[in-house]
Amino acid sequence: MDISHLAGPPRRGVAQRKLSGSPFYYSKRWRYVRRLVLLRDHYRCVKCGADVSGPGQARVDHISPRLSHPHLAYDIANLRSLCSRCDNQSHAEKGHGKGSHQRIEIIKGFDRNGEPLDPNHHWKR
Repeated sequence: MDISHLAGPPRRGVAQRKLSGSPFYYSKRWRYVRRLVLLRDHYRCVKCGADVSGPGQARVDHISPRLSHPHLAYDIANLRSLCSRCDNQSHAEKGHGKGSHQRIEIIKGFDRNGEPLDPNHHWKR
């Protein structure tokens, strides 16, 4: 399946913004895959549904950590869009999480009435 048309030109300001962390996050390949994930998730946090389309709001998170699962680093199925709040809650190594490497688990899908299966879905708050 050719998905190259989804990437389009880079968003304004990407080159000017300072990227944090590892050189991995500076690569063209990462920025391309990151954009695909954000498009797939409609620039919404998959945990709470917050809009992450503004500059610096989106975090693209590796579900299985990149350092322990390098073969999944660019696997779109292993990536999800998060807001900064949900990203910080899921990462104990950043000093914001509730426990050592505790991850946010997401249950996707809806029942026959259209209600989300995830008991923590933002529609149920």
